[in-house]
This record gives sequence, C-alpha cells and structure tokens, in this order.
Amino acid sequence: MLFYFTKPYQQIFPQTVVIIPSLFYIQHTGETTDDLAQLFWTYDGQNRNLLGSLPSGNWTALPLTEDAWDGLSLFVYERWARENNWPLTISETDFDHTLVRYFPLGRYGWEDRSSHYLTYQDGTYTRTINDNHGARYCYLKRISCMADGSFQLVFRCLDVPELTEYADASADVRAVYDHAGAEELQPQEFRRAVYRAFADGVIPTGNSMTELTVTVRLTGEARYPFRFLSARDG
Repeated sequence: MLFYFTKPYQQIFPQTVVIIPSLFYIQHTGETTDDLAQLFWTYDGQNRNLLGSLPSGNWTALPLTEDAWDGLSLFVYERWARENNWPLTISETDFDHTLVRYFPLGRYGWEDRSSHYLTYQDGTYTRTINDNHGARYCYLKRISCMADGSFQLVFRCLDVPELTEYADASADVRAVYDHAGAEELQPQEFRRAVYRAFADGVIPTGNSMTELTVTVRLTGEARYPFRFLSARDG
C-alpha cells in the first residue's frame, strides 16, 4: 500500500508523514529507526495525549463488554469535545463519526446507549460524571510488525495525578523535575521535561512505571493515520 500526501498535509501533519514511511521501513526490513520515539511523542502531543487517553479493550472482540463501552464512550466524547470547546453534549451522529475515525467498529458490535460517563437520550449523549484522571505520558519502548500487517507498539508510561506537587510526587515524577532543575513547571514545560527524562534514561527509576501495549493498523489518512485495534496495560 502506498501513501501520497499533498503539501498542506505535510505542513499540518509533519510527524504523521514521517512516521508512516518509518513504519513501512520496519515492516520490510525488521529494523527500527532511532527517531520513532521522538516522532510518536510529538504526534501524541499534537493530538493532546491521545495515546495516554486510550481506553483498555480489544476492539476486534465483539460484542463490546460494558466496561469496554464505558471507556470507549468516554474516549469518543473527549476526542470530539476537545475540538469543539468542551460542550457537555454530543449528538449520536458526531459520536458515530468520531468513533469510526479511531476504531474498526463501524456500526457493528455496539449500539447507542448510556454508559458510566454519559447518558444517552433522544439521539444525544450528555456527560454526567467528570473524573479528574490526571495525565499519562507515553514514550515508545519498542515496536513489532504483526503477521496480519498491524503494528504492536509498547510504551513506557508516566502517570501523573491531577494537581501533583513535587513533595507528594512519585520518584519518577521527582526525577523529571530534578533533571529539569526545577520544582515547578508549566504543562508544556513539564511535557518537554518528561521527554528529556525518558530520552536521557533518567526514568524509569525503578520497576513502578506502567507499560501500555497498543495494536494499530494504518489507515492511509494523514489526519487519522491509525485504527486502534486494542490497548492494554502491562
């Protein structure tokens, strides 16, 4: 499969344009490239921590369980809401369009209904529970090509609860601040500091850091380059 991107897409989604040929290089040679971790980090940042907000689940195992639907519905709502000034409601049409951008479900294996986070009524989803789940920063550890043409991505994850201060932070979070030479950083500064700590081998400091395993298939689209087939911790 070949991918052709027009100049505007190259300007708006430069990391996607580089990531996809890099994945094909791995697929055909079995060798990884040194800059993929940085490319995925930048892609994730440009997409507002998309990887860290992925719900756990196998999106090829249907029908969906209730737990899978809870996580999926929250992810879909938040993806759409981020681009639309965070309204409390989303129409079933916008929900459907957003879902199929990221997951290989189409209209199969699920139906419009309420979840733990959203109430569904008369064609509209309404956000009813607002959890402050902090932030998860995902740094690519390794990548594997699967026999069916998909890719398995394994990330080291730094989980930072909401409103974490230096004195109460985990050893890994404190190591990020120490490596940056600061005890307080703005969100974008902190994100850059986390990347440097990962890239320089400062973190993880021990065995407490989680891992996220994500299986994706390429779509051929610059704006939404991946279909997420599954995601799981561990």
